[in-house]
Amino acid sequence: MKKTIFLSLAALLVILVGCNEKKLLGDVEGTWGVKQYLFETKDKTADFNKQKPQFRWIFNADKTFSESYNYFDTTFYTTYDSTFVTDTLGNKVLDDIDTNNLFNLNQKSNLVSGEWVLTNSNKYLQLRDAGSSGVREYKIVSHSKSSLELFRGNEEFKLEAK
Repeated sequence: MKKTIFLSLAALLVILVGCNEKKLLGDVEGTWGVKQYLFETKDKTADFNKQKPQFRWIFNADKTFSESYNYFDTTFYTTYDSTFVTDTLGNKVLDDIDTNNLFNLNQKSNLVSGEWVLTNSNKYLQLRDAGSSGVREYKIVSHSKSSLELFRGNEEFKLEAK
């Protein structure tokens, strides 16, 4: 009798764990944007949005992900405006040089992709970047279909579904 009760409880536990994992997978899958970014418990959302405008994480059901954002690439260059005069012998002689320091501001996109997995009894979300050995792991603080909260080191991401 005790053996039957124990086996029944073990089977029930396996079913419950499987259902919770399925819900978690369903909650993680989707497109996410940063609602709030905390660094060392201080709200740095405005700084994050300046550095990584239009940041998106997309977690697909096939366990692939993409991370994208825009950034600005600045190129500095100098132009020279020269003025020549003609001397009494008819030769051109440099009279003046004006330098102008200018820059081009180009918006570019950054895209990282790879695979994602749940680790450590489904408490962590691990991102494995394609084409490199880069691995990032985030603790899942909370999750639902509309919000996902991740923690890593001194960073906390409060994400919202997009």
